[in-house]
Amino acid sequence: QGIIKTRTFNKLGEVAILCNVHTEMESFILVLQNPYFALTDKEGNYRIKDIPSGTYILKTWNDKLKLQTKEVSVPAEGSITVDFEFK
Repeated sequence: QGIIKTRTFNKLGEVAILCNVHTEMESFILVLQNPYFALTDKEGNYRIKDIPSGTYILKTWNDKLKLQTKEVSVPAEGSITVDFEFK
């Protein structure tokens, strides 16, 4: 408790932080190449702000659910809505 450690990640992807004593204690870090990401709220809603116009691949990530991807075109003005379904 109260210990702070600093790490620099040089590879993109998922980093699992696991406790070898308490199996329920786990954490994940996603190392991304850009600042365009969001966390969902309690209802599963999300918003990614200030994305330049263009076509992108939007990916979901959850340590227990299957990865989903969708190609999206972001307009120069306005907004778009992209929904994912998890079963």
